[in-house]
Amino acid sequence: MSKAESPRRNIVLELLNKYPDEPKKTLAKLLHKQYPHEFPTVEKARDSIRYYTGSQGNNNRKRGNTISISPKTQAESKKLDLKIRKGDRGAKKPLVINTSGRWFFSSDWHVPYHDEKALEAALRHAVDSKCDHIYINGDALDFYQSSNWEKDPRKRNLDEERKTFWEIIDQILPYFPGRRIFKIGNHEHRFTRRMYQLQPELSVLSEFNVDRVLNLRERNFEIVKSSQFAIMKPSELRRQNSLHVFHGHELSKGFIAPVNISRGLFLKTNTRSICGHYHRASSHVETSGVGENIITTYSLGCLCNLAPDYAPVNKWNHGCAIIDLDRAAYKVSNILIDRGQCYPI
Repeated sequence: MSKAESPRRNIVLELLNKYPDEPKKTLAKLLHKQYPHEFPTVEKARDSIRYYTGSQGNNNRKRGNTISISPKTQAESKKLDLKIRKGDRGAKKPLVINTSGRWFFSSDWHVPYHDEKALEAALRHAVDSKCDHIYINGDALDFYQSSNWEKDPRKRNLDEERKTFWEIIDQILPYFPGRRIFKIGNHEHRFTRRMYQLQPELSVLSEFNVDRVLNLRERNFEIVKSSQFAIMKPSELRRQNSLHVFHGHELSKGFIAPVNISRGLFLKTNTRSICGHYHRASSHVETSGVGENIITTYSLGCLCNLAPDYAPVNKWNHGCAIIDLDRAAYKVSNILIDRGQCYPI
């Protein structure tokens, strides 16, 4: 081998060991670009690569000049060196509630289409039970005019809905001196969705957040967003032994089993859970095969009109819940309301 050939050979062999899986044409272009004096054209560089890899045929192949790539070098060459931009994680962290005391828990008032007798019975039961805290679990207002369904233009407007809601809530809040939590249900989210559709340039302003429109923070409510859920967690228990709180619209459609709502909730979440949204009170118990782990799920009745124009025939019922929470445990009392009377179920 001539002296001129020696550095060229070393360059080619080094490149082949470094990039054993790259096409020869690609390597030839790289050689020509980095070492134009040694490889004045891409074709010259390609000839050298063929020569040292034994790709020119038996007649032209020179023994001793072909190379073999070691398994170690080959493995090292396949290691990925990637820089991938962080993905957008839209899911919101749940609100963890570990405040001890007695909680009044209700959903689906649908103001102004509430049932005043059922709502009064639920609130009286909460006050008589000496509840410290209140959790309104979504769809407190109907937001009728923001619905995508066909609407009667003679029906109430949003301003009247808000006034009716405030009239109710301002009467009862003095009886709940503890925490106040408001979940944005699918009906409240109607307002946000409509803003996105009709006024996207305004929807980014905080003044048009639904909690601001309802003056909830001025009434010391904490907000659980539409796509968020909460966890009622006794401080001494692990998260999986706590009660997961959903309105119900966050869960995918069509999941409910025909037996009852709470069984469908178990099949979807596989954890201790409670939800509203379906306007039907129920409970369901599951245990492990040897009975060591008990999972109970609950669904709540509503406090709205049981025979609205859009669903005159249904299986709805009125209801609410009382939840006792302390450091070591929680206890759910699911309440059925019938003709103004409250019955634990």
